[in-house]
Amino acid sequence: MSVLKEGVLVRWNDDKGFGFVETAQNERYFLHIKAVKRTAAGRPKDGDAVVFEPGRDANGRMMALAATVGMARKQAAPARSSPARSSNKSPIKPSLRRTRLEAGRWDIFDYVTMVLLCVLPLALLRSGVPLLAGGVVVLASLMAFALYAHDKSQAKSGGWRTPESTLQFVALVGGWPGAWLAQRRLRHKSSKASFRATFVGAVIGHLALLWFLPRLIA
Repeated sequence: MSVLKEGVLVRWNDDKGFGFVETAQNERYFLHIKAVKRTAAGRPKDGDAVVFEPGRDANGRMMALAATVGMARKQAAPARSSPARSSNKSPIKPSLRRTRLEAGRWDIFDYVTMVLLCVLPLALLRSGVPLLAGGVVVLASLMAFALYAHDKSQAKSGGWRTPESTLQFVALVGGWPGAWLAQRRLRHKSSKASFRATFVGAVIGHLALLWFLPRLIA
């Protein structure tokens, strides 16, 4: 049985499902999402503690196998510990609390999207066909959420991914409320700044389309 090693996850690419684990000995192991057998909370991210079995691929590259992300190995208790200083709290709990806080934290893109969401009813009324446009938004949002869920599942399994251009197009035609909800609830595509900036642009584009729709069809 392989001796387990501990390290910290660095350069994690959530879209492609891989990154590296650096140990205290400055060793760097390649980690693929397929090798993650357990996560303490949510998707892996930079800074997570990783416990893994060291291995090598066919080219001799060091790889992390059977990895547990976000949970450090329990350290052996001191031989003589003072009862007054003992605690039942697991050492992972602060990390878990920090992870939950990070998962629920809003960034500038979330605040902008929320403001634009408040503008959506006005844009629907301005379009001249609020029921039709609203129906498109609902259907496209359901499609967007399903695409995000599927893409996240494929990222975890290493399968065929949904192109980012497809996700952005669905947002542009009206699925952005569902896409934003998926980003928040599924924690998918929520940390890539370039994608989020393009997403906000798609939201503005959709609202502009609704706003000027009467002139386009006149």
